[in-house]
Amino acid sequence: MMPTYHELIDLRVSDLDSAVEDWRSTYQGLDDLAEQARDGMKAKAESANWRGENAGVTRGYVVAVAGDFQLAFEEARGIHGVLSDLRDALRSCKQRLETLRDEARETGLEIGSDGKVTAPPQDPNQPSPSLQDPLLAGLPDENLRPPERLAEIEDLEAQIAAILAEAAEYDTAAKQALNDLAGPDGTGFVDGAWRDLDEAREWYGEQDAQLALALMTGGPADITDRDLERLNELLTEHAHNEAFATYLATGLGARGTLEFWDQMLNPGHQFAAGEDRTQLLTDLQSNLGATLGLATRSGDPAMQDWERNMIELGDERFGDEYGDPNWQPYGYQLMSSLMGTEAGDATGKFGKDFLTDYGNALLEFEQGMDPPGSEWETAYTGTSPTGMGSDAFRLDPMTGYMEALSHNPAAATQIFSMGENAETMQYLLVDRQGEHGILQGETSESYTTASLDATGNALLAATTGLNPHDLSAEPVGEDWKHDQLRNDALSILAETEDDFPEELRNPVSAMLVNHGSDFVDTMTLPLDERPMDKGDLYDVVTQISRGEESYALLNEGMNYHLTDYITNPQNNPGDTLIGTGETIGFLEAARVDALEAGAEEASESAGEGANWTSAALGSAVGFIPGGGGIYAAGAAIGVDMVIEGWLQDEQRIIEEELEADTENLAERRDAQLGAFTDLWWRQNAEWGESAPGYQTEIQVLDNLKDSVNNGKNL
Repeated sequence: MMPTYHELIDLRVSDLDSAVEDWRSTYQGLDDLAEQARDGMKAKAESANWRGENAGVTRGYVVAVAGDFQLAFEEARGIHGVLSDLRDALRSCKQRLETLRDEARETGLEIGSDGKVTAPPQDPNQPSPSLQDPLLAGLPDENLRPPERLAEIEDLEAQIAAILAEAAEYDTAAKQALNDLAGPDGTGFVDGAWRDLDEAREWYGEQDAQLALALMTGGPADITDRDLERLNELLTEHAHNEAFATYLATGLGARGTLEFWDQMLNPGHQFAAGEDRTQLLTDLQSNLGATLGLATRSGDPAMQDWERNMIELGDERFGDEYGDPNWQPYGYQLMSSLMGTEAGDATGKFGKDFLTDYGNALLEFEQGMDPPGSEWETAYTGTSPTGMGSDAFRLDPMTGYMEALSHNPAAATQIFSMGENAETMQYLLVDRQGEHGILQGETSESYTTASLDATGNALLAATTGLNPHDLSAEPVGEDWKHDQLRNDALSILAETEDDFPEELRNPVSAMLVNHGSDFVDTMTLPLDERPMDKGDLYDVVTQISRGEESYALLNEGMNYHLTDYITNPQNNPGDTLIGTGETIGFLEAARVDALEAGAEEASESAGEGANWTSAALGSAVGFIPGGGGIYAAGAAIGVDMVIEGWLQDEQRIIEEELEADTENLAERRDAQLGAFTDLWWRQNAEWGESAPGYQTEIQVLDNLKDSVNNGKNL
């Protein structure tokens, strides 16, 4: 049974500590007794010259009793090992929940006892409100779970659910292991007891993998809905069990894996599939994909053959004579289907080596088509739905692959680095989406191109080291490599001008928020010291400013960075004022150019952006290196007031219908500049009073406005 969030985060691990120590003493004491029985009683019994009618019986009895001491020791040692591993696993899960809770609070989110996440209204002068606060109890759901933060909230809830599921898996395995060690009532000590929980889980994993294989080896007509339901149960129960995953994968083999999934999807085999079976197969896609991903990360030598064979089968056609003759998917399409779902979610995390080798081969095969990628749509030319329903199977294998890549930033960095002069990145971001774009008809729930949505997530992972789906995870990789890929992306995307893909706006905006300190340095440093090309950056920011979410995300994130820039005591106060103004001016000029270009969507997004409220605070923090620290520091000095000023200006621009004037950008940012002036003066009043031109807040504001109006100078 899965524990609740409240049960796990309040778990008293000290109780398990006591049980572990008690059983440690027990098995150590039995070890001494077993040694005495073995070296004393048993040895003497076996060497003695027994005589009389009871000689054989007595010797056997003494030897058996000595053996019981050994079995008792092994069983007690096993119980200690199981409890010790369980304690360590639950402690790890509890600590990860505590980390999520603390990071959530730093971004204005609260987790209830049931694991439900909300964003209660914040007062910067008060501590985070409790979800049990009666003042919050009557608030409507949209107030506590605002739409602009819903994706962030649901992502956090998914992370919580995953940790609770992992804890439940360990708890269930420990219960089963302890029961098996104890044995049925009235039986003696167990022979061959496990040493610890890992050993027990390995044994259970292999046993259940055999059950799963038996369910998967029949023909499609033989695999009932109940079989699929049981298979999903086994895959879920062992979601973190590497022994289960590797035994299942290697037992199926690469070809068997693809043939099984091919049969499950083949429209000719699933023509009578009802809603129940469709859902079972949709669940199976996620569960089986997650299991295969775990197997590729296991390090098991047997998986090397599976991975190599899987890649070799990528260019082979599947389908069978008993199914739909129009169904002939490539191995790459089937495997990629097990990497990502129709909703744009990765099924699991796959190993870096497998992802990079698979990606290299996939790209080579696709680019060898004439034109590149043209054969993917020939995989299925019929009209009947696949086993998962209409349009659930992505003909473009890059969709699932890129989603899997986004969950492994190290692999993403390696893939986007391939080729000379960023040719792989150029292909993925631009060339692949050209006049004869590959399967652009495969859209997401938001009617964007599904493969580009996934590619954007992978690009974000490659250029930041972040997993966009788990921002609480530590970034991986080297900063210099991320910087290089960031600049390559800016150079490539700047050339697209108004053909900049809509799907890339949000991930590129998040990328720039992550590199926000370099963004500010690009505004302030001499030409030969700038970390980014200012012209490329301007062109890309202009395109980002055409979309509501991307525009708001970038500006919110940069407000955090500018707050940190001003309040950093190592920076010269005069420089921070100029740099802040030029950064704001740069952002505003790009927004104005987006509006002047006649982008209707930019005009619409301006109105939408004005509807953002202070509840949106923190939505950009997850992309900022050390974001929790920046937010905490900012909250203490009123960064929320800076963002509130930006929001007020957005509203005023709409209400007063301010003209898009690049000559007087400061006029558009009155409230925001006032908030930054207050912030700067509180931080630097003593310095300003002795510096000509900075001796009053009015002088500071005038200098800030001048810097804003110079912001477009490239």
